Amino acid sequence: EKASEQKEKKNRLKKKIKLGVARGGSDPIVDALFSATSNDQKLAVLLRVSENMSPEDYKKFLKEANKEGVISDEVEKEAKRQIK
Repeated sequence: EKASEQKEKKNRLKKKIKLGVARGGSDPIVDALFSATSNDQKLAVLLRVSENMSPEDYKKFLKEANKEGVISDEVEKEAKRQIK
Protein backbone atom coordinates (compact mmCIF):
# COMPACT_ATOMS: atom_id res chain seq x y z
CA GLU A 1 0.00 0.00 0.00
CA LYS A 2 1.01 3.55 -0.59
CA ALA A 3 1.70 5.79 2.37
CA SER A 4 -1.28 7.98 1.43
CA GLU A 5 -3.62 4.95 1.44
CA GLN A 6 -2.34 3.87 4.84
CA LYS A 7 -2.84 7.38 6.19
CA GLU A 8 -6.41 7.46 4.83
CA LYS A 9 -7.21 4.08 6.45
CA LYS A 10 -5.74 5.27 9.73
CA ASN A 11 -7.84 8.45 9.64
CA ARG A 12 -11.01 6.48 8.85
CA LEU A 13 -10.31 4.16 11.75
CA LYS A 14 -9.81 7.11 14.13
CA LYS A 15 -13.12 8.60 13.00
CA LYS A 16 -14.89 5.25 13.43
CA ILE A 17 -13.54 4.93 16.95
CA LYS A 18 -14.63 8.46 17.87
CA LEU A 19 -18.11 7.93 16.47
CA GLY A 20 -18.33 4.51 18.09
CA VAL A 21 -17.54 6.10 21.43
CA ALA A 22 -20.17 8.79 20.79
CA ARG A 23 -22.70 6.01 20.15
CA GLY A 24 -21.58 4.01 23.19
CA GLY A 25 -19.41 1.51 21.31
CA SER A 26 -18.59 0.43 17.79
CA ASP A 27 -21.52 -1.10 15.97
CA PRO A 28 -22.97 -1.85 12.52
CA ILE A 29 -24.70 1.54 12.41
CA VAL A 30 -21.38 3.40 12.48
CA ASP A 31 -20.06 1.03 9.78
CA ALA A 32 -23.16 1.68 7.67
CA LEU A 33 -22.69 5.43 8.02
CA PHE A 34 -19.13 5.14 6.74
CA SER A 35 -20.25 2.92 3.86
CA ALA A 36 -23.04 5.25 2.74
CA THR A 37 -22.16 6.92 -0.55
CA SER A 38 -24.90 9.53 -0.80
CA ASN A 39 -26.53 12.03 1.52
CA ASP A 40 -29.84 10.15 1.18
CA GLN A 41 -28.17 6.94 2.36
CA LYS A 42 -26.54 8.75 5.27
CA LEU A 43 -29.88 10.28 6.25
CA ALA A 44 -31.55 6.86 6.17
CA VAL A 45 -28.85 5.46 8.46
CA LEU A 46 -29.10 8.47 10.76
CA LEU A 47 -32.86 8.08 11.00
CA ARG A 48 -32.31 4.52 12.27
CA VAL A 49 -29.72 5.82 14.75
CA SER A 50 -32.16 8.41 16.09
CA GLU A 51 -34.67 5.69 17.03
CA ASN A 52 -32.30 4.33 19.68
CA MET A 53 -30.93 7.53 21.16
CA SER A 54 -32.30 10.38 23.22
CA PRO A 55 -32.69 13.60 21.21
CA GLU A 56 -29.84 15.14 23.19
CA ASP A 57 -27.45 12.23 22.54
CA TYR A 58 -28.48 12.12 18.89
CA LYS A 59 -27.66 15.80 18.42
CA LYS A 60 -24.25 15.23 20.06
CA PHE A 61 -23.66 12.26 17.74
CA LEU A 62 -24.55 14.37 14.68
CA LYS A 63 -22.24 17.14 15.81
CA GLU A 64 -19.36 14.66 16.28
CA ALA A 65 -20.04 13.03 12.89
CA ASN A 66 -19.97 16.45 11.23
CA LYS A 67 -16.83 17.50 13.10
CA GLU A 68 -15.09 14.32 11.94
CA GLY A 69 -16.13 14.95 8.34
CA VAL A 70 -18.38 11.90 8.10
CA ILE A 71 -21.44 14.01 7.33
CA SER A 72 -21.79 17.52 5.92
CA ASP A 73 -23.46 20.54 7.51
CA GLU A 74 -26.36 19.94 5.14
CA VAL A 75 -26.82 16.34 6.28
CA GLU A 76 -26.59 17.33 9.95
CA LYS A 77 -29.22 20.05 9.48
CA GLU A 78 -31.58 17.73 7.58
CA ALA A 79 -31.13 14.92 10.12
CA LYS A 80 -32.04 17.30 12.96
CA ARG A 81 -35.06 18.54 11.00
CA GLN A 82 -36.33 14.97 10.49
CA ILE A 83 -36.53 14.21 14.20
CA LYS A 84 -38.74 17.18 15.05
